[in-house]
This record gives sequence, structure tokens and C-alpha cells, in this order.
Amino acid sequence: MKIYEAIESGIPLLKSHEWEQDRLHISDLGVPCDGCPRQLWLRLHGAKERPLRLGELLMFDAGQRIHDRMVQALELGGLQVIDSEKPVSLDGLTGRYDVKLCDGSRTIIADFKTVRGAAFQYLVEPKPSNIAQVLGYTTAEDADGAAIIYIDREGQNGVRVFEIDRNDEEVYANVAKLKEIASGEMPPILKPILEQVERKQFITIYLKQPWNCDYCRYQDVSCDGALPPDLRGKEIAGRVKDGKYEPENDKYTAIVEGLLNV
Repeated sequence: MKIYEAIESGIPLLKSHEWEQDRLHISDLGVPCDGCPRQLWLRLHGAKERPLRLGELLMFDAGQRIHDRMVQALELGGLQVIDSEKPVSLDGLTGRYDVKLCDGSRTIIADFKTVRGAAFQYLVEPKPSNIAQVLGYTTAEDADGAAIIYIDREGQNGVRVFEIDRNDEEVYANVAKLKEIASGEMPPILKPILEQVERKQFITIYLKQPWNCDYCRYQDVSCDGALPPDLRGKEIAGRVKDGKYEPENDKYTAIVEGLLNV
């Protein structure tokens, strides 16, 4: 029996929420904070992208099941669940929030975010893009406040909750930025990141891509990415000693010197 082939073919056909690629969504509000404007522009303009990998599809499916269980847990735990997975709109943007809660006096829009166990331990504050997104749902639904619920999808670290104050001014500022990206020219590729590790007598320099490129389905299809494929491995690019850059690997030199302005 071709079991693997059946799973590989069937997973993409599982029922999911309809999501229009060529429209702005409330979930895009995080782009001006720490996302990639070029990635958003490419999506809105129908650029070619690689298909989702089987592992990515399974991750999304597992995340949806965790979300469903969390809604049940909140209700069984004593909070009033007013609605969940409700479509909303905001100034031309569309979206679907995770859950709207009420504790008797206040309404809260809560957004679930599943994260890797290794990343969970460093989660001391909510990500700016996650804040921007949940605040968008809060404004659209006229709720009193928001909450981001981070869940370790590997089950080792449990749950972490951050409550967020409503901020309509910030939301509409990000809406304006999104519309500017959508109507403008294609934004530039994100710059590579210089990672500097201090040693006793010098600073070791590494060159790496922004995380956005690592997970981008347009990289190497419709976008070159911040670094070419042969420069994406974490190798020592060089070191800075007595204020002077000393290359370790010539293939990185031009990029590093450009970023260091030397």
C-alpha cells in the first residue's frame, strides 16, 4: 500500500479556512513590526512560491487542534467564551480571530501562538508582530483588551499568557503602512544580519539571514533572499580586532564590509 503517498496527497486537501492571497489581512499587521514587506508585496501580486512541505502542513494542522482544545479549556476553566474563529473586518482588512472571552466585566480577544520548545524558554515578552495582530482583532471587534497565549507545541513548557492594552492609534498606523506597501513598488530584500560574538581579544563575526528568509516560500523562487544559497551556512566570516575587520572567509568579505561600512 502506498501509505506515505496517500498522506502526502491527502494532507493538502484537509478542510481549512479560506484565505485569499491577494488581499490584506489583519494578520498582516505584524509586517511593519518585524516582518518582510517584500514578502507581503510578492504575495499580494501573485508571485510564484514553493508548495508547502508536508512537515509544514502537519504543523499547521497540529496547531489548529491545539487551538480548539485551548478554547475548550478556557470555557471549562470558568471563562465565558463569547465566540471563536469569527470573521471580522477592519478598514478593508479581513481576518478571523481565535477566541473572544468575557470575565463578567471585560471582553478580551485572545490569540493563540504555538512555538517550539527550544524557543519557548526565551519567551520573556510577546513578539511585536503578534501584538500588532491581536490588537487589530481587538479594534475590529471593539473589545476591551487583548491577550496572547503562547503554547509550547512540544508539550514540555506549557503555556505563557501576556495581556495587552487596546491601542487603536497603533493599529491604524500599521494599517496605513500596510496599504502603502501594497500600493507601492516592490520593497527591497532584507539585509543580512551580522552576528558579533565577543571573545577575549577580538570579536568573531558571523553572517546570517533574517529568520523571515529562512521560512519564506518565495526565497529562491521569486526572491533571491538576503544571502545566496552558498552563504547561508553558519560559518565564521571574520573577526574584528583593534577596530579593524580581518576576513576569515573571502566569500563573505564584500557583504560584511558593506554592513560594517569599512
